[in-house]
Amino acid sequence: EGFNYEAKLTPAVEKDPMMVGSLVHAALAYHYAAQLPTRPQWMVYANPYDAIDKLGQASGRVDLIGISQGIYAWYAHHYQNDAWVPVLVEHQFQWHLGGTKYFTCRTDLIAMEYGDLILADHKIKGTLPRSTGSSLSMDRQMLTNLVLARQHGYDIKRVYINGITRGGKPTPMSPPTFGRFPVPVSI
Repeated sequence: EGFNYEAKLTPAVEKDPMMVGSLVHAALAYHYAAQLPTRPQWMVYANPYDAIDKLGQASGRVDLIGISQGIYAWYAHHYQNDAWVPVLVEHQFQWHLGGTKYFTCRTDLIAMEYGDLILADHKIKGTLPRSTGSSLSMDRQMLTNLVLARQHGYDIKRVYINGITRGGKPTPMSPPTFGRFPVPVSI
């Protein structure tokens, strides 16, 4: 979604799981952005289901709309009493390096969790092993998000992978597995 929206780039061949992940990721952005006090400018669809529908149609993958909406519905139900209160959603940070040079990143979610700011990166994959957080502790994207969020005054206390997993071929009726994997970073 980010590449499509920002640079109008799409993969030459986007496999089903990748496309489902992109559609669900867009729905999660809408899910959390709808809870913000002010609607972000990028919100052009009515709700998460509409985002999946319109993006699925635009990509020509109408066959994946129902599966993606089903995954999002399971997510919304699973986290209906979520402790995460969104602060920033799909926010692009930039750090001026001098002259015309900037370093940028787009964070999936910064939220309050029990009084602390957290940073979360959404991952929709076939499997996410228990070591997911540890394996991503040095991930460039996660560290960039953390550094730039802090550079802009957000005192992030914890970093998470917000994982949604699908075993086998997903269907609208088979529930996904959810996990919020802490990413061990030196706070």
